[in-house]
Amino acid sequence: MTPFYEEGTYTAEIVNQALGKASTGTPQIILRIRVYEDEHGVAIQQYDRTIYRAITPKTMQYVVKDLKAIGYDRDSFKHFDVHADDFVDLRGRSIKVFCRHEPDRSGELRERWGIVTERDFEVEPVSDADIRKLDALYGKSLKPLAEKRSPVEADSGPQPSKRANPTNPPEDLGVTNDDIPF
Repeated sequence: MTPFYEEGTYTAEIVNQALGKASTGTPQIILRIRVYEDEHGVAIQQYDRTIYRAITPKTMQYVVKDLKAIGYDRDSFKHFDVHADDFVDLRGRSIKVFCRHEPDRSGELRERWGIVTERDFEVEPVSDADIRKLDALYGKSLKPLAEKRSPVEADSGPQPSKRANPTNPPEDLGVTNDDIPF
């Protein structure tokens, strides 16, 4: 069976949750999700998918980030299990997920689902003192950027990019209408 969903990010609802063991015996978090919206917020064909996250010393930092991203806020895994008296019920929550296509053991492409987290954007903030040092050392290099802005743009903040029109390409590319294939 080939992948149904394209690679990308989606919005999904958590349908079920479990704490179980993989066939290898490794403990894992299992989320059953129902994908319902693409990355642009457009409703799509809804199908259920499963996210598996093995719990090992090497994956623990990612497990914690995934749990945080879906709203789990306890200090024990026992609260994740639906059979526990005081479990954290995540069912019904909307979360951001991603789909990738990866080959299985036989080489056929399969969907692999995961939770979108902020891990790519976690950085140590720069202090105000460090920003002043950067400006003192390199601020002059930014002057040409500010000179290109009109007074209206300077007052209104960043402007959306202006994409090139294929029938009227920018002059600096050296492209003419004769270069356009249609």
